Amino acid sequence: LRHAAEGAVEFTHDILASAVLDDILPARRRLLHSRAFEALAAAGETAAAGTHALAGDLAGDPRAVSVLSEAATLALKRGAPDAAVASIEGALRLAGAMPPVALLARRADVLFAAGQAAEAARAYRSALLLAGEGPHLGDLRIRLARAEGFAGNLATAMQIYDDLVGESAFGPALVSVLLERAHVAWELH
Repeated sequence: LRHAAEGAVEFTHDILASAVLDDILPARRRLLHSRAFEALAAAGETAAAGTHALAGDLAGDPRAVSVLSEAATLALKRGAPDAAVASIEGALRLAGAMPPVALLARRADVLFAAGQAAEAARAYRSALLLAGEGPHLGDLRIRLARAEGFAGNLATAMQIYDDLVGESAFGPALVSVLLERAHVAWELH
């Protein structure tokens, strides 16, 4: 063991840490992980805080979900797509059986940014199914069309773009939709 900042103690070897944690009762271990999560989240250490949120199974804790979602964003910014996907999947696990549509859409965004376009398209579709229908979902449908295009499903992407253009309720976003549609049309021909 060695002393870290502000009276905290760190284990110098993973085997020692594992042995000590195995001897701690589950409820006590959860409490320790919860405290570590709070301290690390307050310090802005999102990746480390997320690890403790998952290890402590802080299911239903909106702050833990938010920290893991932020950890995914930071992992993408530093070029670690696998860590980003793991963080957003952890956030979904902690969110429970009925995660908010925004979190499902965020998962799709992370998958797309991580280069998993086909998986992102499936995730966007899931988010849309839970969100229902309506013109307010236009941005999510644009992102679905983009993911379908990148996944090589050009005809599907074109159909989504055509539907969006037909609705023409996007104002400034319509230009973006038309440009993306033109790109898919060019690839199809």
